[in-house]
Amino acid sequence: MKTELKGKTAVVTGAAGTMGRAVVDFLCQDGLTVHGLDLTGDCIRCDISDPAAVKRTIKDIGQVDVLVNNAGILSNNK
Repeated sequence: MKTELKGKTAVVTGAAGTMGRAVVDFLCQDGLTVHGLDLTGDCIRCDISDPAAVKRTIKDIGQVDVLVNNAGILSNNK
């Protein structure tokens, strides 16, 4: 555990996906309080393409020390 991170607050976007879940788990193991944001899954529901929704969500969370911008769309269709 990295003692400088213990007790810090992290936000992970795209937390319902495979990579996002792994990041959430890793940060939790390091002692951070982690808030996962996503449109689906067992996360805080937040559409990060909506600035007003992001502002409301971050206001509810409070101080954010670590931000992992993991959200994205993967499409193999052209």
